[in-house]
Amino acid sequence: MATTTEHYQALLDRVPMIDEALCWTVVRGIGRPITMEEVIERIGGDPATLEERDWDAAHDHFPAGVVHLAQAGSAVTLFEVNGREGQRPEVLRWLTDGACAHSVYWHVNGGDLLAYAAYGKLITGVDVFSPEHRHGDDPAALDDDLQELIALRADDASDYRPAAMAVVEARTGVRLQPDWFERPRLSVIIAEPLPSDPYAPTGLASVDPDLHVLLSLADADTQRTALTRVTRLLAERFDLADPATASRRALLELRGRLREEFEASREQGPMEQNPAWLRMQATLAISTAALPAESLNALCHASLALGADWPALRNELRALARAATGNSAG
Repeated sequence: MATTTEHYQALLDRVPMIDEALCWTVVRGIGRPITMEEVIERIGGDPATLEERDWDAAHDHFPAGVVHLAQAGSAVTLFEVNGREGQRPEVLRWLTDGACAHSVYWHVNGGDLLAYAAYGKLITGVDVFSPEHRHGDDPAALDDDLQELIALRADDASDYRPAAMAVVEARTGVRLQPDWFERPRLSVIIAEPLPSDPYAPTGLASVDPDLHVLLSLADADTQRTALTRVTRLLAERFDLADPATASRRALLELRGRLREEFEASREQGPMEQNPAWLRMQATLAISTAALPAESLNALCHASLALGADWPALRNELRALARAATGNSAG
């Protein structure tokens, strides 16, 4: 008997269209079934456009989105070819009001994601291409279901996406069948998608918005002082070239060499305890600080390189920025 993963490998082989791009979402009501009508409303679909359409309809209606739907017992499944509504946090938040949702997404341009949401929150998001990278309120919530995906991803010759689809089935009990793609299915048009959440403009703004705000509002001299303090400390701590004299080319070559050293030692323990990884982060910080458009993102890498010593340095940088802007409150 074929395994679940083998079932989905056969499905991708049989339906080339979804092999290139797919977003498959299963929504289950908690305490009561959920209906297609509710789902259509929650994703911002136009009920007046509900009709059967072919699977390539998304290309005919672009830039409007097309979402195919089907009732599967007490759950509702959503299928998108060349769409990603079921992967967007803004949509998952509304979809999971009194419900949970599991979604898998990929596209030829990348961004592969496995998501689990419930009660308006993203519980776990997994980078399907690098399943060791997880985020959300509980990044480990899917760990028991990811072993096969991780094993396949470790084998560069294997297609890992069927294992991601198998996770959705294992978590929901809903199987995506080949015959669902053999005729037109009910679908709705999403001409006006739900608005996107405000987003952080840079990496530092995402992980430490307060520090990013304070340094961004400070003058250029203060920013340079802050970055110089950090890069010199990293150079001393990790025995790296003086960032004031090292050439851009030398830093890039060092980045590449340290990345290779880290990859060779990846299995030796947690990254946070791996000297090669810490030194690589320090080099990334120093080289990023030299890029005018991205210089503050150097602090993301610095925080990783310095670990437990970062909070004290962060407080020093905050005080420096606050003094420069005259902001002494709080």
